[in-house]
Amino acid sequence: MKINVDKEWQAIRDPQPQLKPLAQGTGTFKSFVRNQLEVSEVLTLFEGLLETIDEQGKRLSRFKTIKDLQSYKRLVQQFIEKAVSHGLGLSQSHNWQFARGQVQTIIYTIDKHVMELTEEVLKTGADSLAILDKIGEIKGLLINLYL
Repeated sequence: MKINVDKEWQAIRDPQPQLKPLAQGTGTFKSFVRNQLEVSEVLTLFEGLLETIDEQGKRLSRFKTIKDLQSYKRLVQQFIEKAVSHGLGLSQSHNWQFARGQVQTIIYTIDKHVMELTEEVLKTGADSLAILDKIGEIKGLLINLYL
Protein backbone atom coordinates (compact mmCIF):
# COMPACT_ATOMS: atom_id res chain seq x y z
CA MET A 1 0.00 0.00 0.00
CA LYS A 2 1.45 3.26 -1.10
CA ILE A 3 0.65 6.36 0.88
CA ASN A 4 0.96 9.62 -0.90
CA VAL A 5 2.68 11.69 1.75
CA ASP A 6 2.91 14.81 -0.37
CA LYS A 7 -0.86 15.33 -0.58
CA GLU A 8 -1.36 14.58 3.12
CA TRP A 9 1.50 16.80 4.13
CA GLN A 10 0.15 19.64 1.96
CA ALA A 11 -3.30 19.25 3.56
CA ILE A 12 -1.76 19.48 7.03
CA ARG A 13 0.51 22.36 6.10
CA ASP A 14 -2.23 24.31 4.26
CA PRO A 15 -5.36 24.00 6.43
CA GLN A 16 -7.57 26.05 4.09
CA PRO A 17 -8.94 23.97 1.29
CA GLN A 18 -8.15 25.23 -2.14
CA LEU A 19 -11.25 26.46 -3.85
CA LYS A 20 -11.74 25.50 -7.40
CA PRO A 21 -13.04 28.18 -9.70
CA LEU A 22 -16.66 27.64 -10.55
CA ALA A 23 -17.18 26.12 -13.90
CA GLN A 24 -18.90 28.26 -16.44
CA GLY A 25 -22.43 26.98 -16.49
CA THR A 26 -25.16 27.83 -18.88
CA GLY A 27 -24.99 31.45 -17.79
CA THR A 28 -28.74 31.77 -17.60
CA PHE A 29 -28.70 34.40 -14.88
CA LYS A 30 -26.02 36.40 -16.64
CA SER A 31 -27.88 36.21 -19.93
CA PHE A 32 -31.14 37.08 -18.15
CA VAL A 33 -29.61 40.23 -16.64
CA ARG A 34 -28.04 41.19 -19.96
CA ASN A 35 -31.36 40.63 -21.73
CA GLN A 36 -33.21 42.77 -19.17
CA LEU A 37 -30.72 45.60 -19.66
CA GLU A 38 -31.13 45.40 -23.43
CA VAL A 39 -34.92 45.45 -23.10
CA SER A 40 -34.68 48.48 -20.83
CA GLU A 41 -32.45 50.29 -23.33
CA VAL A 42 -34.79 49.47 -26.21
CA LEU A 43 -37.85 50.70 -24.29
CA THR A 44 -36.01 53.93 -23.46
CA LEU A 45 -35.16 54.30 -27.14
CA PHE A 46 -38.80 53.77 -28.17
CA GLU A 47 -40.08 56.21 -25.58
CA GLY A 48 -37.59 58.83 -26.72
CA LEU A 49 -38.57 58.34 -30.35
CA LEU A 50 -42.27 58.57 -29.46
CA GLU A 51 -41.69 61.85 -27.62
CA THR A 52 -39.79 63.23 -30.60
CA ILE A 53 -42.54 62.09 -32.97
CA ASP A 54 -45.17 63.69 -30.72
CA GLU A 55 -43.28 67.01 -30.63
CA GLN A 56 -42.83 66.96 -34.39
CA GLY A 57 -46.52 66.13 -34.84
CA LYS A 58 -47.50 69.15 -32.76
CA ARG A 59 -45.17 71.32 -34.80
CA LEU A 60 -46.63 69.90 -38.01
CA SER A 61 -50.18 70.66 -36.91
CA ARG A 62 -49.19 74.26 -36.12
CA PHE A 63 -47.11 75.18 -39.16
CA LYS A 64 -48.19 72.66 -41.85
CA THR A 65 -44.99 72.94 -43.88
CA ILE A 66 -43.50 70.37 -46.22
CA LYS A 67 -40.27 70.42 -44.22
CA ASP A 68 -42.11 69.52 -41.01
CA LEU A 69 -44.05 66.82 -42.85
CA GLN A 70 -40.84 65.28 -44.19
CA SER A 71 -39.28 65.35 -40.74
CA TYR A 72 -42.37 63.70 -39.24
CA LYS A 73 -42.41 60.99 -41.89
CA ARG A 74 -38.68 60.35 -41.38
CA LEU A 75 -39.19 59.96 -37.62
CA VAL A 76 -42.08 57.53 -38.16
CA GLN A 77 -39.93 55.53 -40.58
CA GLN A 78 -37.06 55.39 -38.05
CA PHE A 79 -39.45 54.21 -35.36
CA ILE A 80 -40.80 51.43 -37.57
CA GLU A 81 -37.27 50.33 -38.53
CA LYS A 82 -36.17 50.25 -34.88
CA ALA A 83 -39.31 48.38 -33.85
CA VAL A 84 -38.83 45.75 -36.53
CA SER A 85 -35.11 45.30 -35.83
CA HIS A 86 -35.22 45.43 -32.01
CA GLY A 87 -38.56 44.78 -30.47
CA LEU A 88 -40.40 42.46 -32.76
CA GLY A 89 -37.81 39.71 -32.81
CA LEU A 90 -38.80 38.78 -29.26
CA SER A 91 -42.53 38.77 -29.80
CA GLN A 92 -42.27 36.84 -33.05
CA SER A 93 -40.45 34.00 -31.35
CA HIS A 94 -43.54 33.15 -29.31
CA ASN A 95 -46.09 33.01 -32.08
CA TRP A 96 -44.24 33.67 -35.28
CA GLN A 97 -46.96 33.33 -37.89
CA PHE A 98 -49.58 35.35 -36.05
CA ALA A 99 -47.17 38.08 -34.96
CA ARG A 100 -45.73 38.44 -38.43
CA GLY A 101 -49.13 38.96 -40.01
CA GLN A 102 -50.18 41.33 -37.25
CA VAL A 103 -47.00 43.39 -37.61
CA GLN A 104 -47.39 43.65 -41.37
CA THR A 105 -51.00 44.78 -40.94
CA ILE A 106 -49.98 47.47 -38.45
CA ILE A 107 -47.18 48.71 -40.70
CA TYR A 108 -49.49 48.90 -43.72
CA THR A 109 -52.07 50.76 -41.63
CA ILE A 110 -49.41 53.22 -40.42
CA ASP A 111 -48.31 53.76 -44.01
CA LYS A 112 -51.91 54.40 -45.06
CA HIS A 113 -52.41 56.95 -42.29
CA VAL A 114 -49.12 58.70 -43.13
CA MET A 115 -50.26 59.01 -46.75
CA GLU A 116 -53.61 60.45 -45.62
CA LEU A 117 -51.73 62.88 -43.37
CA THR A 118 -49.60 63.93 -46.34
CA GLU A 119 -52.75 64.64 -48.35
CA GLU A 120 -54.24 66.66 -45.47
CA VAL A 121 -51.10 68.78 -45.13
CA LEU A 122 -50.83 69.37 -48.86
CA LYS A 123 -54.39 70.70 -49.00
CA THR A 124 -54.35 74.47 -48.95
CA GLY A 125 -57.16 74.81 -46.41
CA ALA A 126 -56.18 71.89 -44.23
CA ASP A 127 -57.89 71.77 -40.85
CA SER A 128 -55.54 71.49 -37.87
CA LEU A 129 -58.01 69.23 -36.12
CA ALA A 130 -57.97 66.72 -39.00
CA ILE A 131 -54.17 66.77 -38.99
CA LEU A 132 -54.08 66.22 -35.22
CA ASP A 133 -56.54 63.35 -35.64
CA LYS A 134 -54.26 61.60 -38.16
CA ILE A 135 -51.21 62.26 -35.97
CA GLY A 136 -53.03 60.73 -32.99
CA GLU A 137 -54.00 57.65 -34.99
CA ILE A 138 -50.41 57.19 -36.18
CA LYS A 139 -49.08 57.57 -32.63
CA GLY A 140 -51.55 54.97 -31.35
CA LEU A 141 -50.50 52.52 -34.06
CA LEU A 142 -46.81 53.09 -33.25
CA ILE A 143 -47.45 52.38 -29.58
CA ASN A 144 -49.35 49.23 -30.58
CA LEU A 145 -46.43 48.21 -32.78
CA TYR A 146 -43.81 48.13 -30.05
CA LEU A 147 -46.03 46.75 -27.31
